[in-house]
Amino acid sequence: MRLDEVYEALSAALKAAGFSRVYLYWPDSVTPPVAVLGAPLSGSYHRTFQNGLSDVETSVWVLVGRADVRSAMAKVNDVILGDRSVRDALEGYETNAWGALNVSAWEVETVEIGQIQYLAAKFSVTIYG
Repeated sequence: MRLDEVYEALSAALKAAGFSRVYLYWPDSVTPPVAVLGAPLSGSYHRTFQNGLSDVETSVWVLVGRADVRSAMAKVNDVILGDRSVRDALEGYETNAWGALNVSAWEVETVEIGQIQYLAAKFSVTIYG
């Protein structure tokens, strides 16, 4: 498993699901909806014999709108459970970059970028290679 290929595939999966703006870093300003791929949080080697499986833990944030706009809650619900579900987009994406991917949890957070508060869904992702 190569991290550069994993992150390219994560970006492609989100773009295929309709998120046209996907960042591999925290930008200075945004126009929601946008996805931001977090840096790898942790990883492990040798999950099976003969170095057969490694895994990587990371996070994916989707910023849906200004936190003070009422419609932002409906949009965050859509990326968590609706037609634009990040879980469905990532777990359903087929690629050679990983063997399996699991979106295990989500949280709703307020994220500040450029002194503006945005409502965001943060997804915990484990990638197995």
